Amino acid sequence: MTIPAIDNLPPVHPGEILRDELEALSMSARKFADHIRVPPNAVTAILNGQRGITAQMALRLGQAFGTGPGYWMRLQGMYEVKCARVELAGVLEGIGRLGIEGGADSDPIFLRSSTGRVKLDSDPNFSTNPNFSTNFSKTQDGVQIDGTGPKKRRPKPDDDANGSEA
Repeated sequence: MTIPAIDNLPPVHPGEILRDELEALSMSARKFADHIRVPPNAVTAILNGQRGITAQMALRLGQAFGTGPGYWMRLQGMYEVKCARVELAGVLEGIGRLGIEGGADSDPIFLRSSTGRVKLDSDPNFSTNPNFSTNFSKTQDGVQIDGTGPKKRRPKPDDDANGSEA
């Protein structure tokens, strides 16, 4: 789905967002670099749009700002896609979607598998996708997911020292 008003805006490098955050905190690039334990030139390169956000940097930024790494990775991804869309504008118009009637504008997104058509959700962000739910629960021996996690028997009080039942 495209939103014309947003699609016509120029790409925004994540460094611009980072710059706004640092200015709001009245923090220098050097002081911030020290805080997240990276060389100052790593932060200034991002601020100047000369370097992108890597996964490691996203982890550091997410920790520092309390946003989580996904926020910074999405900013970087949106920036790269928008730049690529501008670069490939003429080429993309001539590419239709394979195996789906209606071409590139068909919605919802489908993937043809060996068993037929499988519907894919257009929002892969599982944390906000209402169609995706996984129940996680922490157990003493690990994490249980939808009742399929590790199930180790806890010793009963009447078990002997060898772990066998009396």
